[in-house]
Amino acid sequence: MGWQDLFCPATFDGWGCWDATSAGDVAEIPCPSEGNSSRKVKKRCSENGYWEINADTREEKVDYRECNINVSNFVKLENFIAIIFLLIFSRLVQKTDRISFRIPFST
Repeated sequence: MGWQDLFCPATFDGWGCWDATSAGDVAEIPCPSEGNSSRKVKKRCSENGYWEINADTREEKVDYRECNINVSNFVKLENFIAIIFLLIFSRLVQKTDRISFRIPFST
């Protein structure tokens, strides 16, 4: 199997859905509604069939520069939502931990 037969898998990056893309190609989707929809977001599929990885964040690299949006604000919102979820979940676990269960045994 040559590199022409390889594909990066379909994925979702939090803002856009990316179709499976041939190795070595650059995928493009319209900018999200927060930006300019006539411009494109770009994501490169490497020759080995994996989406390029950002060396700093260790996440799939996506280029939103044409969209004129602040991706860091999205990341802050995503982190905020995750923190709220963890707080709610931890409260549920604490409440569940205080509940005692009685298991009837028959002899």
